[in-house]
Amino acid sequence: MNKFLRLFKFKLNNQFGLSSLKANLAVPSMRRKAYFTILIALIILVCLIVPYTMMMVMLYQSFAYLDSADMYLKSMMTIAQIMVFFTVILTSFNSMFNGREQELLRPLPVKREHIFLTSYVVLYVTALATSLMVLIPGFGVYMYFEGVSIPMIIKGLVGAIMFPALPTAIGTLIMFLLMSVAGRFKHKELISTILSIAFLAGYIVFYTLMSSEISDITTESLAGILDSNIGLIDVVATYMINVFVYMKLMGTGTDMLIGLVASLAIFAVASLIMYYLGGFLFEKVTDKLANSAVRKKVKHIESKASSARVTIIKKEFKTMLRTPTYVLNCMINVIIGPLIMVMLGLRMKESTVEGDTDIIDLLSKLLKDNQDMSYVVCAVITILTLFIIATALVASTCVSREGKSYWLTKIMPVSLKDQINAKLICALIINVVCVITMMAIGGVMFELSFLPVLIGIIVCVIASITFGDVGAIVDVIRPKIYWERETEAVKQNSNGMIAMAVCAVIAVFDIIPVVLYIAGILTNIVIVVVLTFVIELAFLIAGKVLLNKIIRNKESHL
Repeated sequence: MNKFLRLFKFKLNNQFGLSSLKANLAVPSMRRKAYFTILIALIILVCLIVPYTMMMVMLYQSFAYLDSADMYLKSMMTIAQIMVFFTVILTSFNSMFNGREQELLRPLPVKREHIFLTSYVVLYVTALATSLMVLIPGFGVYMYFEGVSIPMIIKGLVGAIMFPALPTAIGTLIMFLLMSVAGRFKHKELISTILSIAFLAGYIVFYTLMSSEISDITTESLAGILDSNIGLIDVVATYMINVFVYMKLMGTGTDMLIGLVASLAIFAVASLIMYYLGGFLFEKVTDKLANSAVRKKVKHIESKASSARVTIIKKEFKTMLRTPTYVLNCMINVIIGPLIMVMLGLRMKESTVEGDTDIIDLLSKLLKDNQDMSYVVCAVITILTLFIIATALVASTCVSREGKSYWLTKIMPVSLKDQINAKLICALIINVVCVITMMAIGGVMFELSFLPVLIGIIVCVIASITFGDVGAIVDVIRPKIYWERETEAVKQNSNGMIAMAVCAVIAVFDIIPVVLYIAGILTNIVIVVVLTFVIELAFLIAGKVLLNKIIRNKESHL
């Protein structure tokens, strides 16, 4: 039992980054970093809960308008069920099949069922946190309008604790099925990466479309939508066993007793199934994944610097593409940048001015009448692109991502300068893909001529090189090489935030000529373009000189 508890504590600290937080709090010089991490987490939590609470207030008022407060509870519980299920699907892979902790634990004299059970309990804690984040604000809104009830609070908490049992068990079994299928493929991690990208892109599109649909919605109009679909909501809530049982638990008398017994039964059955069947499937799937590794042929690599550079670039791309955490953090700009441009165009197409003329058509007419205006519009698109590529974390984590393998960089028959340059080429390729895609979408959308779009692409490419140098400078000076999970190397690495801030400042300097032109201080568009290139090249040269100096100092100490 003590071994199980120690293993559970280890996995819990590792899953939520508590071990590194405790270590930072124990060191006086690192406490500021720990407090800053806690502050950021609280800000993110508030940014999630406040809009959700406002949405639940409108939902309650709409159901109250229909004199159907019980349907509000059913809708809230249905939302919680869906949120918990998707949380389990998205986190179960990282909790059970990914991460260095599995490589560490498998050779140790630890029972395989203990590894699974601790992973499952940690997954249940994650699902419970999601459930509470959805249900507590929802019940708070309900009791604010209906009145505070101590029995309802107690029943709500009891139900919330047992509520994630069924969706967690179902989500885990689905993940077992997916990983069993993935075991047949050579690159299992690549499948997870593709699914993560598809989910993120779908979420962004869904959120943008939904926000455009409900931006001007009122309580009365929402009540009308709910009234026409209230039968469907009732059917969905009835056939979702968890929601049906939870509603019984929130009742009184016999209904409450039935709900309590049913909740305990579901919790017990789901736990027993996962204890026996889940442990068996976990062992089968992990063995299958371990045995499906294909030995690669060892290729002869010549000791040329150019060949080594190509090898490092390939290795960087393979590592990032096969690690969903790296894709969704380091390469997020390639995904989100083009989507922002497309969604921006759709929103502007829907917005009308002067009767039935949309904004894009109006701008197209202005651009045909005033050629300089096309440069201004292209400059705006360029500015947006600059700030998007400034958020990339490929360069600012180029050394940190090596982790405990950092010592290999010291004994490789390749200079540190060539290693860093190869990683920067990888970062540049990713940013160039984002730049070309965004500028092409903007050029087609606003019917811009080729020359301003080409100038914008060149400006962004030069800025990408500078941003890469800035990120590498920060990460070479203070790399974070002691980490257990990939999220600690990127998400919990302050180097990325520092590099983003510096790149944002550089981007502000880059747009000064455009601001002066719009303000009327500069009147010739050619001068604006020349000044922009001068500023870009000045930052580029300064970044290269500083990076080379830091690398030379680093090599002298190796």
